[in-house]
This record gives sequence, structure tokens and C-alpha cells, in this order.
Amino acid sequence: MRGKRLPHKFLLVACMAAMVISGCIPYKKQVYFQYLEERAADSVATYATPRSEYKLQVDDIIDIKITSPSEDGAMFFDQTFRASTMQNMNLAQMAGQGGDLFYLTGYIINDSGFVQIPVLGNVPAAGLSVAELKRTLETRLLEYFTSRNSFYVGVKLGGLRYSVLGEVARPGRYVVLENRYNIYQALAQVGDLTAFANRNQLWLIRQEGGSSKMYSIDLMSEKLMTSPLFYIQPNDVIYVRPLKAKMAGFGSTFLQNLSSIASLLSLSLSMYIAYLTLQNQQ
Repeated sequence: MRGKRLPHKFLLVACMAAMVISGCIPYKKQVYFQYLEERAADSVATYATPRSEYKLQVDDIIDIKITSPSEDGAMFFDQTFRASTMQNMNLAQMAGQGGDLFYLTGYIINDSGFVQIPVLGNVPAAGLSVAELKRTLETRLLEYFTSRNSFYVGVKLGGLRYSVLGEVARPGRYVVLENRYNIYQALAQVGDLTAFANRNQLWLIRQEGGSSKMYSIDLMSEKLMTSPLFYIQPNDVIYVRPLKAKMAGFGSTFLQNLSSIASLLSLSLSMYIAYLTLQNQQ
């Protein structure tokens, strides 16, 4: 009789062990830069990461400053820009902490692709790089100054905005005051990915040419280091998919899974004892 029951007990134990082990998230699915482990300890990996010049788009926020050493130029432009900036900064302080300051102090590219600038009026910006917009402004300013040495134009992006959702520690919308920001920095800003994140397939939604495009990113691949997707762009949206282990209810470590199985066995045993008690009472 015992000989017949042993295989069933063995099978039950084997199944539970398989559930515990298979539910654990393996090393190769969590650790970044594993491809460097094959290199010598004192070697240096060098990558030529392409970085295309970003073209401004509708809804981008631009920080523009125009100054002049001449008295007339200072009165005409400096004070106009200073008054506008101070007014917007006061509004930002009234709005409270944690807001997007550049949204109030910068210049937003409207739906027609223009930025409206004091004195100069509407200036085309969409489709231009920051450097090209600066040259455009310099050309327009020559209508008010005798030479390019009579004024200075400063143009830069009013912060880099991006959003992250899915399996990360702190999903949300972020603004960083950087010109170059790579995908790893963007994910570090949100507290990194959770243990259940699928690092082999993230989705990046990017605005290009007036339309939204979706790209798949493999954080574990060495090819990412030389990919055009290595650097994020304004208004990027990053979605981090969960692993199937999370959907199945497994833990991320062996001990977590073992604890879950132990709890399940304890519950099953309690129910079995209660069933036997009811049977004996009858």
C-alpha cells in the first residue's frame, strides 16, 4: 500500500519544488551589462553612440534670452524680456512648488509651429534645431541692431520632459535640465525597474514628424549602446512591461516563493483537518 502512495507524494513534492524554482526571476533577466562579464577585468569598452540633432516640435518649450550691451538695445529688449520673465516667475511661485517653471517662463511652440516673442512677434521654430532657431532669431534681430556684435541670443530647450509607466519604482512625468540624457539615466531617475520588469522589451513612444512612433528597446543588449534610441528626446514615453511571473502571482526570489508555497500548504492542511473533524462528528 505504501509503495503505491510514494510516487504520488514524490510527485507532489516535485511539483512544489518546480513551482518554487520556476517562479524565481533568474539572474540573466535582472542584471544590466552582462555582456561585459566576458571581457577582461582591466579592459575598456568603447561605443560610438549616434546622436542626431533634435528638431523642435509643436508643444516644445524653448528658453530664449536676448541681451545687448548698448543702452538702446538694453531698454528695448532686455527690459521687455525681463518684465515678461519676472511676471511669469511670480506666477510660478504663486502656483506653488513642484510645478514646471519653464512652462511659465519659456516660449511654447504653438500648433502652427511658431513661437511668439516680444517685439519680434511670431518666429518659425518647428522643424528647426536649437542652433537653427538661434540663427533665425539673430537674422530677425538685425532689423533692430547694426551688427551681430550688438546683441547676444541664448536659445536652449526649456528642460527635457519624459514620462515612464509600468514596472518602475516611481512612475510619472519628469523634467530634467539636461541636453543629453540616456535611457539608463531616465530609468535611474524613476528609481530603476522593479524585479518583475521585462528588461528585454520596453516600449518607447516618440513624436516624430507630427506622428507617434513606437520602438522596442532591449536593455540587456549591447546593441543599445550604439542605437539611436540610446538618448531620450523631449516628450518620450517609456512603458516597462511586466514579466509573466508577476501575472502568475510568483515572488521575485526563492524565499518569497517558498513562503508562498508554505502558506498554501498550511491553508490546505487546515482545510483538510477541518474536513476530517466534520466527517468524524457525523
